[in-house]
Amino acid sequence: MNSSSWGLLALYLVLLLLAAWPLGIWLARLSSGNLSLWMQRIEAPLYRLAGTAADKSMDWSHYALAVLAFNALGVFAVYALQRLQVWLPLNPAGMANVSPDSAFNTAVSFVTNTNWQGYSGETTMSYLLQMLAIFLIPAALCFAFGREVGDLRQGWAVLAAMTVMFVIAVVVITPAEQAGNPLIGAVGVDQTPNSLQSGGNMEGKEVRYGINASSLFAVITTAASCGAVNAMHDSFTPLGGMVPMVMMQLGEVVFGGVGSGLYGMLVFAILAVFIAGLMIGRTPEYLGKKIESHEMKLTSIAILVTPIVVLVGTAIALLATDGKAGIANPGAHVFSEIFYALSSAANNNGSAFAGLSVNTPFYNWMLAVVP
Repeated sequence: MNSSSWGLLALYLVLLLLAAWPLGIWLARLSSGNLSLWMQRIEAPLYRLAGTAADKSMDWSHYALAVLAFNALGVFAVYALQRLQVWLPLNPAGMANVSPDSAFNTAVSFVTNTNWQGYSGETTMSYLLQMLAIFLIPAALCFAFGREVGDLRQGWAVLAAMTVMFVIAVVVITPAEQAGNPLIGAVGVDQTPNSLQSGGNMEGKEVRYGINASSLFAVITTAASCGAVNAMHDSFTPLGGMVPMVMMQLGEVVFGGVGSGLYGMLVFAILAVFIAGLMIGRTPEYLGKKIESHEMKLTSIAILVTPIVVLVGTAIALLATDGKAGIANPGAHVFSEIFYALSSAANNNGSAFAGLSVNTPFYNWMLAVVP
């Protein structure tokens, strides 16, 4: 890490904190119903249109059913649009219907926020603004959480844990990329930064962003359920490529997606409190509530389901003939490419090690079922 790397990281964290603090206050007021009168007047007709009221709440079962029903309708609608597009209006090019496997993969991808598609955000906003936008609400939710539970320290503790893990990831990936590829250096290629070149491992990166911004962007978009890229992750060094993969495999709890990072980190907090309580011989409690066998069973399921799905899916892909047919780069690295694809899909990310051909019926079905 050079001074430029540290400066970029510090600037990003300061701007994120300054923007997240007031947003967190507003989110806390929003969830508690303590909104300004003018905002209540805007919301009132929307509540009436939805057939509900601001003071009416759902229990967990009603909420779960509502989420499942809404997502099921979303999958059906997006799938139907693709399968019927040849007969639909506003199709002057006469595009044919999308194949069943590709349509299903796309529908599930969008509904689960996995988003296996290209995104050209740089045409609408700078990368700095994109990176701030990706982490802004997740960071603000930490402050909102502290206010909701009546203890700001709890929100700061969650935010601190996320920030430490984020900084460690940046500190690992950036020097790994700055050091360059030792195999290229061994044949006499100069990878030293100077006035004429960026230096380091610039394969798959744009010169205008360089290693520092590319590395930071890779960590942010894999820590969150975003999946956007401004560099080819498959061209990163082994240590550099490991970082985005690990960030996803943590469950995207390092800030993470909107809301999902917070509740994912709280699951780990419950597990940590339970283990700590057992070690010191006290009944584990978190936020004044006892943590017993029922809570730990649910916590264990939440933590273990995704890794099991990823590992089983990777094993199937490596053993199946159709799974191996998508391999473009035979060798040890192909395991990482398949492992990355399953990790990305299961954690609703959407980025990929591009050396694997996944636009096949096998991977379309596999990566649609995993999320």
